[in-house]
This record gives sequence, structure tokens and C-alpha cells, in this order.
Amino acid sequence: MLEEKIKSEKMPVLAVSVKPFHSPGRLQAIINENLSVEYTPDRKDFAVLEKCLESCLNQGTRVRFHGFFPEFEIGDADSSKAKEAVRVHLECLDAIKDLGEPFITFHSGLNQKTELRYDTLVENLSRIVEHGQKRGIRVAIENLKRGLTSDPDVLLDLSMQTNARITLDLGHAITSHAVVTGRFNVIEIIDMVQDRLSEVHFYEKELDRHYPPKDLTVLGPIMDRLLLTDCRWWTIELDDFNEVKDTVALIHSPSFF
Repeated sequence: MLEEKIKSEKMPVLAVSVKPFHSPGRLQAIINENLSVEYTPDRKDFAVLEKCLESCLNQGTRVRFHGFFPEFEIGDADSSKAKEAVRVHLECLDAIKDLGEPFITFHSGLNQKTELRYDTLVENLSRIVEHGQKRGIRVAIENLKRGLTSDPDVLLDLSMQTNARITLDLGHAITSHAVVTGRFNVIEIIDMVQDRLSEVHFYEKELDRHYPPKDLTVLGPIMDRLLLTDCRWWTIELDDFNEVKDTVALIHSPSFF
């Protein structure tokens, strides 16, 4: 019994990503597996968000949010475009207020062709974080595979300057230049950001798509380190639902706990 209690206390919330292109049945499949949801709102229609999440909210499924707007860059060197991007992000915060858990992950650098200004990014992310705080919503910034936020030093600086939390995408980190070249390893990144870490995106690597772990050779030591942090939300960011279920089984496997 004691062993089961320890396991229960250590186990994070396991969530699954849901994006606008996923089939309507994905939400119910997640609910049926007793998992939680990280939902990406459709930028074109924030107004339908509550309706889209009705089945989750009615059944007590936990929901967080993922703001993915590659065409709206808050660090854009073009000030007019950056201003419009901020407007979209603030609109998203207003749309998720009182829906699910008050937490959303945003990004900078999704479009590699967009020129960024770091001071603009800091100023605009600070404004978004403050807007979220006024509405009781925590805002996190995610590391990407490439660009500014792929650098752990930049990610941490951005988080500290803006008071944003951090969502650590493991697949992005594992395949980032900083890790591939040996400048950092993922455990060292966790050591750096653990005090600001509020969520993890869980899969093994990003190449042409997100790939699941086949075993715990790569992710096992990372999981051990994550369990020493206060971060208790892991989103399995895989499109194939069979891969999702296989990954959940690995996380729950006796070889890990």
C-alpha cells in the first residue's frame, strides 16, 4: 500500500494534445482513457471554444491550453505585425478565461522566416503575462527546436524578464542545436529552468514529425529528473492515438516506477 501511495504522489497529470485538425472523436477517446487535455484553440473562431470543450468540462476532464499562432509573432521586428500578434494573444486569453485550468503555453519563433527583435519580444510577452495574471491565467513560453527559444540561456532569460512560466518540450530540446552539439543535455536544461517549469511536452524527438519513445532509454533518466521538480503536468504531444496509448503504458510501466 505504501508503494502505491508513493507512486500515486509522484505521478504527474498525463494529458494529450488536441488540435483543430484532429477528429471530433479524439476528445472522447482521451476521456475514455482517463487522461487530461491540452487544447489548441482555433484562431479563426475563439467564440466556439466553450462548445468544443463541452464534453470535457461536463465530465470533469482537466483541460489546459496551447496557443499556437505561427502567423502572429509577438516578437516580430515589424512593429505593426507585432502589435496585431499581441492583440490575437490577448483575445485568446480572454476566450479561455473560466474554461478549464487557467494555464496556456505560447511561443515565439514558430515561423523561421520572420525577423525577431528580442526587446520587442520581452516587452510584448510581459504585456501578455500581465494580461493573463489579471484574469487569473498563468502564461508559459515554450522552447522550440530552432531559433531564440531553442537556446536554454535565452529561454530562461525570457522567462525571468517577463515573469512567464516555462513549458519544456522534450522532443524540441532533444533535437535542438544546443543539445545535439553537446552544449547542454536535457537534464542540465531541467536543472536550469526547474524553478520556472510548469509543464512538459512529452515525446522523444521531432524530425519530420513527433516520434514516440519505443522504450525508456532516452526519456527514462529525464523522467527521473522531472519527478524531482514541482512540474506535475506532462502533455503527450503525439497525433497517432495508438502511439499516445503506448506512451502512457511506458510511463506507467513497472520498469519506471
